[in-house]
Amino acid sequence: MSRFVFRLQSVLDQRQNVERQRQRDLAQAQRASLAIEAETTAAKESFRLAEAKLSGRVDARVLLLQVRYQSAMRHKLARLQSQAEIARRDVSAAQAALVEAAKQRKVLEKLRENQRARFHAEQRKRETFENDDDAARRISRDIGEEIDAAGS
Repeated sequence: MSRFVFRLQSVLDQRQNVERQRQRDLAQAQRASLAIEAETTAAKESFRLAEAKLSGRVDARVLLLQVRYQSAMRHKLARLQSQAEIARRDVSAAQAALVEAAKQRKVLEKLRENQRARFHAEQRKRETFENDDDAARRISRDIGEEIDAAGS
């Protein structure tokens, strides 16, 4: 009995490798996005704490330092927000690439399953034909033996 061999198995293997790479790309993009979000949260908290410390008696030097720090933090937060937007787009693009890679893999898997089903159907058909042929030969042989036995 012959075995089913999917001739495009190497292509399917390659598509599975592409899908795994897309999964890694998505994970990396998500990690980068989370790191930017964590940095943004820390910067906002630092900004909030710096504003809270500005109470009581304040001299001009402290006020000047505070204004410079707030300005630097605003710039940092703006940069982080821009990076966060880029990171979200990267995550979306990585998700889309993963979905496409999964579709490509599933197409080949479906083709393999259809070919396997056809192969097994042909095998059953062939076995049925061989069994019918064997049965017909036996019946023909038995009839021939009965005719020979009746003629003797």
